[in-house]
Amino acid sequence: MDSNREHSAPPEIKKLTSKRKVILFAVIGASILIPVIMLLFNPMKKKNSLQTPLNNQKDSVCIKIIFSGDLMGHMPWINSGLKNGEYHYDTAYTYIRSYIQQADYAMLNLETTLNGPPYTGYPMFTSPDALASDAQKAGFDYMALANNHCADRGNSGIVRTNYVLDSLRIPHTGSFNDTAMFEKNYPPVIEIKGIRIAVLNYTYSTNGIPVYGPNYVNIIDTTSILEGIKKAKAKKPDFIMAIMHWGEEYQRTESNFQERFAKLMAANGVDLVFGAHPHVVQPIKTLPSVRDSSRVVPVFYSVGNFLCNQRDRYKDGGIFAEVTICKVEGKTWLQDFCYYPFWVRKNESNKSYVAIPLNNWEQNGSKFNLPYEDSLLAVQFLTDTKKTIGAGVRISK
Repeated sequence: MDSNREHSAPPEIKKLTSKRKVILFAVIGASILIPVIMLLFNPMKKKNSLQTPLNNQKDSVCIKIIFSGDLMGHMPWINSGLKNGEYHYDTAYTYIRSYIQQADYAMLNLETTLNGPPYTGYPMFTSPDALASDAQKAGFDYMALANNHCADRGNSGIVRTNYVLDSLRIPHTGSFNDTAMFEKNYPPVIEIKGIRIAVLNYTYSTNGIPVYGPNYVNIIDTTSILEGIKKAKAKKPDFIMAIMHWGEEYQRTESNFQERFAKLMAANGVDLVFGAHPHVVQPIKTLPSVRDSSRVVPVFYSVGNFLCNQRDRYKDGGIFAEVTICKVEGKTWLQDFCYYPFWVRKNESNKSYVAIPLNNWEQNGSKFNLPYEDSLLAVQFLTDTKKTIGAGVRISK
């Protein structure tokens, strides 16, 4: 066959009129294009799709929650807020306030008591009420109280801390004035844009300080946790989260104790675990979800410090744990999780503190005007944090 010869049309096509040819080719084209268009724009979604629900989809909503680590009461940090006889800590939030406020709900671990003056730091904390009220003004909505310093001032510390937070209308859990309050209010269920979330909160100890009746503090043990999960499920929440005060101080990997209880909670229906206490960042890992085999339970083993006076390597910053939870037509799941690193600068000249958002600082360092020595420390903290968490979990924008 001559390869240069034009291929002839089949006889049946030749016999068609030009008008009929147009109709035939239009039909053939439509038979090819219509299935393709339907495939691309099919409104049916796969079950358990990881795509964020469309805003106009009926009964759909997504919320963003952030959790921060230890807001503590070391005396240098406490004294930094004293101005003209009053305590103010608002400037510490200058660069992170917008990030906190863009979340639908922001939570932290309040690792001190609000027992009134005289104020004292480590090892028996009591801090000004402004520590809580200024955190609230910065955008925090909820405070976890079950930690190893919540009983530092005994009965009066527990009772007055709860009183101050109640007077500020800051929801909280973990330590209780009495067992009646515990039985009535635990576990609490918070509702955010129609998504109901049960909040569990436990600590590994109270530093050996006995908690006498009628006070009550949630201590980590298998029976208590399983009972808490059972009570949470009875309230029919859409989602269950746990805030755990656990682990070995200054250890950058999770302990066997943390891993064991994380597995216990995930296996019994907890959907998300936030961790604090080690004062350094620990890995973020996942466990299988018993609710849905296609999903996971993120475990932030330790988010590190928040605002405090610990200045050594690994201790001078922390992360915000960030999660997105979605609900569509009655089904709720954790859509996404990531982290937002920050470093806390202590200005030695005026003894002030300010949290520096490190992803913003990387992009626009001149905005923060850090001295060279502080820049090196910020880089070191960010590098250490990325190494600890690994490349598998993204940094929030």
